[in-house]
Amino acid sequence: MTLISDHFNNFMGNDFSDKLLNNIVGLLKPVLSPVQVDYSNALLADQIYGIGIILFILSVSILILLLSFMINIIIFIYSDKLMNFFTNKYIRWYIAFNKKIIGIEICFLGGSILYFMYVLSYGIHFIATHPIIIN
Repeated sequence: MTLISDHFNNFMGNDFSDKLLNNIVGLLKPVLSPVQVDYSNALLADQIYGIGIILFILSVSILILLLSFMINIIIFIYSDKLMNFFTNKYIRWYIAFNKKIIGIEICFLGGSILYFMYVLSYGIHFIATHPIIIN
C-alpha cells in the first residue's frame, strides 16, 4: 500500500493527494456520520450481529450468483460454435432453445445481483452508522 501511495505522491505531488483525500472524506462524512439510537447497546449489538450474519450469507449467495452469471454468459457467447458441432435438428433446436432461456436468465441474474449488492451496501451502511458506544 505504501509503495502505491509513494509512487502516486511522487507522480502527482503530496499536496494533490492530500486535497483529493480530504475531498473524498468531506463527501462521505455526511453519509457515514454516526446515528444516535434510543435503545440499549446490548440490543444494538444483537442487531449488528444478526445483520452481520445475514450479510455474510448474502455475500456468499452473491458470489454464487456471479459465478453462475459468468458461466451463463460464456455459454451464451459460445452457443453458436457449439451448435456447429451437431447436425441433428433436435440437438440444434435444444441448443437454440437453451440460448433463449439463458438470455432471459442473464437478465434476471444481472438484476438480482444488482439488487443484492444494494441490500449488502445498505446493511453495511447500517453497521457503519450505528456504532456501539461504551461509556
